Amino acid sequence: MKTIAIPTFGCRVSPRLDCAESLLIFTTQNEKIEKREEIRLIKNSPLVSVAMLKELQVDVLICGGVTKTMANKLESDELEVISWVSGDAEDVLGRYLSGEKFES
Repeated sequence: MKTIAIPTFGCRVSPRLDCAESLLIFTTQNEKIEKREEIRLIKNSPLVSVAMLKELQVDVLICGGVTKTMANKLESDELEVISWVSGDAEDVLGRYLSGEKFES
């Protein structure tokens, strides 16, 4: 099983993690979505966001952008960060699950 998080602004991937309105959390198995959850975000410090992702046991974060400091902290917690991604969040997830490689 893999847990994937996509920060969103409306229905699109948020341009920055710290500007996201909500976080879509997908639990997948064998490239199939087992569970989908939306968490409304309250603006807080980047470290709180990092702690929340860790608490949610996220394996992969797909986002528009994240600061270098946050990326380093997430990666040190063994969370894969895929940044510089844009588009409709559901489409991006589908592309990821189909094996498309995103350039960070």
